[in-house]
Amino acid sequence: MIDQNLFFENPLIFWLLIPLTVLIFLELRSRKNPWWLIGIRGIWVLGIIFLIADLQRVVSREWSQSKSIRVLIDRSESVTKIPDRKERTEVFFEELKEWASQADQSIDTFIFSDTLVPNLSNSLGQAPFSEWTSIEGLQNLAPTGGATVVLSDGVLSSPKFGQENVYTVQLGEDSEKDLWIENAPSVLTAFLKNRIDFPVTINQRGFSGKQAEVSLKLGSEIISQKNVTLAEESKLIELSYFPEKMGEEIFTIEIKPIQGEISAINNQTYLRIRTVRDKIRILHISGKPSLYLKSWRLFLTRQPDVDLVSFYILRSLDDDPAAKSHELSLIPFPYEDLFTTELEKFDLVILQNFNFNLYFQAFYLQNLARFVESGGALLMMGGDQSFQNYRFSPLAKLMPFSFNSGEYGSGSYRIELPMKHPITEGLEKSMSAVQWGSRHDVRVKDSSLNLINFSDGIPLLSLSEFGKGRVVALNTDESWRLYFEQPGDFVSFGKLARRLTQWLTFDPEMEAKKISSSSWRIGQPVSLSVSDNQRVDWVVRQKEKIWEFPNQSKIQFKVESAGVYEVSISSLKEVFRFETEEKPWLYEWKNLLSKNDILKEIADSSQGNFYSWENRKNVFHKSLGGQQIIASTTNSWLQMDSLWLWVVLASIILFLCLDFFLRKKFSWDL
Repeated sequence: MIDQNLFFENPLIFWLLIPLTVLIFLELRSRKNPWWLIGIRGIWVLGIIFLIADLQRVVSREWSQSKSIRVLIDRSESVTKIPDRKERTEVFFEELKEWASQADQSIDTFIFSDTLVPNLSNSLGQAPFSEWTSIEGLQNLAPTGGATVVLSDGVLSSPKFGQENVYTVQLGEDSEKDLWIENAPSVLTAFLKNRIDFPVTINQRGFSGKQAEVSLKLGSEIISQKNVTLAEESKLIELSYFPEKMGEEIFTIEIKPIQGEISAINNQTYLRIRTVRDKIRILHISGKPSLYLKSWRLFLTRQPDVDLVSFYILRSLDDDPAAKSHELSLIPFPYEDLFTTELEKFDLVILQNFNFNLYFQAFYLQNLARFVESGGALLMMGGDQSFQNYRFSPLAKLMPFSFNSGEYGSGSYRIELPMKHPITEGLEKSMSAVQWGSRHDVRVKDSSLNLINFSDGIPLLSLSEFGKGRVVALNTDESWRLYFEQPGDFVSFGKLARRLTQWLTFDPEMEAKKISSSSWRIGQPVSLSVSDNQRVDWVVRQKEKIWEFPNQSKIQFKVESAGVYEVSISSLKEVFRFETEEKPWLYEWKNLLSKNDILKEIADSSQGNFYSWENRKNVFHKSLGGQQIIASTTNSWLQMDSLWLWVVLASIILFLCLDFFLRKKFSWDL
């Protein structure tokens, strides 16, 4: 530190002033006229004295002051999510500031979670969210020379401090009790209509012998539930799920809170279950042989994941084969078994140009309607024996169309694709290139989805949902024409057939995106929009919190905390679930019990002390600050700037010459 204000620090200057004073006294006592010439001599003599004194003026000073104390305050999830610990942190912080003020002690405060952040605001805030609670890397900070005080619950990895005198203060208590999910799968794959059992490990402290209720939930619906007696340490249980539809869902594994727990945030975790099919079991019934039949049978028999049972009629009761029945090798059509006891074994029923009136009564179709309503699927294809024969049947209410005349006709038709959908993506060119020649006179229902229609509005491909199941109507018997398109595009038929099968069996790949969402990150805004840009009423839920956004096509709101959010809109019955990218329930929220051993290890390894919450004030009786040496150096003006040295020398020489000249002129001397 440079001090330019202290000029006469060197005591030599006072000894040089003595001869100057004597000389001036003699000059005044014995001077001759003119008397003012003494001033010329005094100036160059004073300049020599100044030069000698300033060149020797290099003075160092030292003094001491209190060292700064580093205070590290834990603001991770395990502290801020537990009210008692959060309150204690604020209490200690105020006590610390009051003590520092009274002791005139400087402190440097930091808040930490996974990273260390200077606490510049002089008030406590939430540290950046972390998956791990850690202060690793603290040793890389420049040492302050003073002590370090760490305020934490001990739920952190043990860092190796690079300095001495670390004092740790525990925010928790030894009497804490808690119950938590120690281990559970985060992702599972299940097969449709196959029961799946998965393990869940529960840990506890302070609740041995108590009863706990463990549930598997989908939203508010309880899927599976068990009552368990808690063991001394961990308890392994199994939860079950029987998937009845395809797709991925986010489930909650939850332990009902027990009175006395320090927190219930670790009583639940989340589980994603993706349901797929082991085999797609298909019942295929066709009214008569044709290219139409052949194309679909070739496709279905070549699918490795399809288990096919196929019947096609070679002759009906109206046909005259010119032979007796016992002379024919054909088997009778087993309609009674297929539409009663065997029906529930299938996932999809295909009726391809089939007239049921020729073989059985309409009441058998009641079973097929119930099959669809309970989660099955039906694909009905057109043809001369198809749609018009189901006009007043039990299946009429399922169909995605209603009848105009219902008559089957032929002609030359072009098609249009009024909307985009995963089923028809990339097939626009192939479908439009075909000259379609047959159809039924029907119209699409308002509640159905029309993917392809003829140019005059009659639907060609339409979809609908009935109960828990799905129905597709293909208003043509000429889809085989897609086999004969231009070379290189021959896969269009297979794509269309495969996608229809996937959609009917609830494959998520064929689901139209009904709600678009940006990423879900804590503290960041998330944007949600409806795919068709319609204005709807939005409801967003997270546990007890509810956000409502009426009459909007897109919304945006800030994600406040980690977890699963449920989103519903007025135009759809289904609920959409989104999970935040941060998953503290897998890391920080698992173990919330305070840990003394970590804090003791930190203190012992650095020659410090550990203090419980009750004894926290003892840390203020320690010599936390100590003393540090501050040095100051005073440098001469002429050494700092050599120009002034030459100015002083030139002035001395000038006044010396002037003194000599004037003395000779006035013959004036002692």
